[in-house]
Amino acid sequence: MVSRVLTEKLFSAGEFRFSLGISSVEPAEFFRNCEGEELVELRRLALDSSSGDYLQPIRDELGWASVQRFVGAMEPGADSESLDALGRSWEPDFVILDREAPHQVQGGCVCFPSGWSLREKVGKSLFLTHAPVPGLNDDLSANISKLLSRIEVGQFFQRSNWGLTGSAQFDQHPRHGIPAISASAHPSGVYLRIEWQVLTAISPDTLLFGIRVFHVPIAEVKESPDLAGRLAGNLETMPDAVARYKRLEECRDALVEYLRG
Repeated sequence: MVSRVLTEKLFSAGEFRFSLGISSVEPAEFFRNCEGEELVELRRLALDSSSGDYLQPIRDELGWASVQRFVGAMEPGADSESLDALGRSWEPDFVILDREAPHQVQGGCVCFPSGWSLREKVGKSLFLTHAPVPGLNDDLSANISKLLSRIEVGQFFQRSNWGLTGSAQFDQHPRHGIPAISASAHPSGVYLRIEWQVLTAISPDTLLFGIRVFHVPIAEVKESPDLAGRLAGNLETMPDAVARYKRLEECRDALVEYLRG
């Protein structure tokens, strides 16, 4: 499955830039359980450890009913009797949003966050949830708003996002205090962290934002000269404020040297 997202299109051509980069996707490829029991077990472990950090209730009854109908059609093997049961049996992370602007976050289940907390996002607009990302709203907010307002039930749009991490752990909730990659970190312990994201309308009033996470050792990325070159170029040209946000300011020079070596 990772081969779908680990392509040259993951990185900007030339200089780093934020890009919406959306395309259509066959929903079964994303929403069906296909990764195996190990991934579901990791979800259960996260929810057992601190459920409220990963799961936030969908209080709108019609919205929750829309989720149940959608999951029943996409993955009959998932248990949608309750939100907790769904989080323990369905592979993708998911966030439920209001379709109407300002697209407030209703709730969902995110067991593998990339340094953020779903608890802190509930009730906020989509754009406020992205407020800490330097330049993201300036670059993409108009396009995101158009997409969210116009997407129809039965349409599925995908995009991918990337970061780098020094931990193999999928669950990178802030409560774990996972440190940034140091300048002296050995490349064998560095991973390209990819988020495959799919957005759809599950009712006229409700959007579902799905997320799957993949880790690729940076050594594997280096084996592809094209991928290594693009990643190195993005790291070199990334604005300092974005590098700080991604916690790459200490390590990026060393990683560029490694990727180009």
